[in-house]
Amino acid sequence: MAKRGYTREQVMTEIAAREPDVAAYITPQRRFADLIVRFYRPEGSGPGDEYLSVRIVERATLEGVLGDSCEGVCLRQGEDADETVLEIHGTIDPMAVRRLEDRIWEHFDARHRHLRHLAPDQFGEFTDGVLRTHHTDPLAPVQLLLVHRILSAQKSMLLKVRLNVHAQMIHAQRRRGEAVHDYTHV
Repeated sequence: MAKRGYTREQVMTEIAAREPDVAAYITPQRRFADLIVRFYRPEGSGPGDEYLSVRIVERATLEGVLGDSCEGVCLRQGEDADETVLEIHGTIDPMAVRRLEDRIWEHFDARHRHLRHLAPDQFGEFTDGVLRTHHTDPLAPVQLLLVHRILSAQKSMLLKVRLNVHAQMIHAQRRRGEAVHDYTHV
């Protein structure tokens, strides 16, 4: 509203106009999603309350990464057997967030751990409609979990090619002096 000058009513009209597309194209894909992230206002909070809680539903378990629930963090079984639900309360203690971030960093592949030193203070920052920077503690571990998930998925993706094509790819990389990646032919 602030950035583009829309009224609340105009925004709600645009959202309502897109609901059929959401129902037709986005909602059916939910069952295939690896992660579903939803920010929401905690129960009992007012409209001016700046704290948002977050709920993450993940198909692969977060338990191995996060361990047990702690203050401000609830980890539980989802509706489906293969779902894990992580909820981070909007008023979580900043020290609890740091401990949670440390647990996530411990599970990064060794070749990606250098990312920890890029800009750790920027996790949890966002810019509002009038370009003011804000910080919210629940956003930081969400961003980190997304990075972890993306990098882990990249590592586990399979490339299906014929064996002779695979050999040609490796040979071409070596001929160009490039590092040969750890692809495995399946």
